[in-house]
Amino acid sequence: MKCVEYNFKYKPYSPSSPEAQALAAVCKLNAVVAAILLNRGIDTEEKVSSFLNKDASLLHDPFLLKDMDRAVSRIKRALLCKEKITVYGDYDVDGITATSIVFLYLREKGAPCDYYIPDREDEGYGLSEEALHKIAESGTNLIITVDTGITAAEEVETSKSLGMDIIVTDHHLCTGKLPDTITVNPQRPDCTYPFKSLAGVGVAFKLLTALESGNHNLILNKFSDLVALGTVADMMELTGENRAIVSSGLDKINSNPNAGLALLMESAGISDRKKDSSSIGFSIAPRINAAGRMASPYIAAELLISDNHARQSELCAELETLNNQRRNTESSIEKAACARIDNKPMYKDKKIYVLADPEWQAGVLGIAASKVADRYNRPCILMTCEDGTAKGSARSAGDFNLYQAMKSCEDLYDKFGGHEFAAGLTIAEEKIPELFKRLNDYADKHMDLKSMLPVMNIEFDFPPELFTPETINSLEILEPFGNSNPHPIFAFKNAYLASLTPMGEGNKHMRLQLNCGGTSVTAVAFNKSELSHYFEPGDTVDVAGTLSVNEWNGRIYPQLMLSAVKPSEKPPADQKFTQDELRLVFKYIKSNLNTSKSASLHARIIEKQTGIPFDREKFVNALEIFVQLRLITYTSEDDVIGIYMLEMGRKVNLTDSPLFRKLQA
Repeated sequence: MKCVEYNFKYKPYSPSSPEAQALAAVCKLNAVVAAILLNRGIDTEEKVSSFLNKDASLLHDPFLLKDMDRAVSRIKRALLCKEKITVYGDYDVDGITATSIVFLYLREKGAPCDYYIPDREDEGYGLSEEALHKIAESGTNLIITVDTGITAAEEVETSKSLGMDIIVTDHHLCTGKLPDTITVNPQRPDCTYPFKSLAGVGVAFKLLTALESGNHNLILNKFSDLVALGTVADMMELTGENRAIVSSGLDKINSNPNAGLALLMESAGISDRKKDSSSIGFSIAPRINAAGRMASPYIAAELLISDNHARQSELCAELETLNNQRRNTESSIEKAACARIDNKPMYKDKKIYVLADPEWQAGVLGIAASKVADRYNRPCILMTCEDGTAKGSARSAGDFNLYQAMKSCEDLYDKFGGHEFAAGLTIAEEKIPELFKRLNDYADKHMDLKSMLPVMNIEFDFPPELFTPETINSLEILEPFGNSNPHPIFAFKNAYLASLTPMGEGNKHMRLQLNCGGTSVTAVAFNKSELSHYFEPGDTVDVAGTLSVNEWNGRIYPQLMLSAVKPSEKPPADQKFTQDELRLVFKYIKSNLNTSKSASLHARIIEKQTGIPFDREKFVNALEIFVQLRLITYTSEDDVIGIYMLEMGRKVNLTDSPLFRKLQA
């Protein structure tokens, strides 16, 4: 896998900034914490107090949501009259958790109730006519939608024509005519609710709170773990109400979680450590999503709803199997897409990749497209095909607005939607070549390749003398981290790489020992075994990552969880060669034929061994000179060089190389 280089983009404040020192003094905070708050625009004592508050006082009256009073009245009537209620949800984590909490609440109240979640591939997102007929046949009197329904004006009319009332609860943007029914959504244009960033499960939580006369704590005690899970998984802003919801949910996840969720955390191998928002995002959410992507969302919903431990254990094992299948499928699609990009001339020098294959599974295309985009620093669209129609997902790279690029081809799609970094589309298979051409024509006019390098947003260069467990633990006051409150990333520049050691099962992780201004810094790089192709002890590097405290064998020490590493910057080398320099390079090549190293690492080793200023460009130029002289051939995959010697036994003249002559000119 390619070792990605990042542009480090620094935020304005550091612990030594006068503003950070002043805010730290006024608010009695660590200067590191104060600088991070300033970088988030929190610059007064009042704002600091408001931001750091995570208790239930942040939660607004649920009846401030438009139509909430009508929703509560209708549901209470259904409960009183023992009408059958069906909860209609979505197949992602937000929808599944929202479905679960509303169903569990209704069941606890003794209601005849059921739930319905559409199949991702067979039914697609949202309400469908077919589903509504099935629900009506089951004897349902009232449908409550969660995390869906705001664009289903026609389907709502179908529901009513089948004799079923319907309450829509959703959090998505209202892009058309509102359904003519009770509709609870903070995004409604006529809704003055003060916090607009609730997840679908957050709106469901407010509904249950309203049914309990506004008693937030009662519902938090029952369901905050599931509400937090859906909120984090749906990438909602962790500000305002969501900070209180997720903070309460993390407490419950760590102390008394939903029984099915507890089994899932045990299966994920995180039950014996403190869970945070990252645990939700990287360990729990993918397993729940795997149900809808690979099989049926009912597997995940039943796990969270069931009160039968044996059944929950079966479901948890099934989810683990599905998650492994998801990983393998994603990896297979990613490898197939990359092989096509690398080997087919049509993709050479293109700025946007568009690929389709009937064998690819629709449910994982978004994740696979994201990985391909990351690998090449290019936007990528991956699609699957059936009966002449292609459906798929698009992911951008760098700061390129992919939505605008795709919108320029809007006349080609059957369906299209998304935002600047991600989109979904349906298109006739025969139109894919035209889409590929037009997107790249657009990119030629609007895409700056320099802007495609991924940006690593850095808080500041971390002062080595503050690299202590005490300082790192002080950052906990800023949690929970997530969207709009990202986990702070710090840099250590010009660090001496003392050692680079494989670790973990199959040596797939790396431990770096760094010396930063006299301070020893341990850095851990998960799933980065390829670093050995790019770096070696003795290099001077710039690193960036998040900070954590590790406890091992009774020892507590700080560590850097590596997000990026690159050679420290230095002036470019003179590209001219002397004959002696080329002789030394050729000698080095002959002694390193069977090594797997990047061009940059080869250059740094030559510089250390010879004292000649060298960089990647100069090393590649030397290779090209030797190729022109028919001394070697070489390959380059993800910049890792493979060199092969040709038959010797003849004299060569450097001036026979056009490149050598050009560089000397």
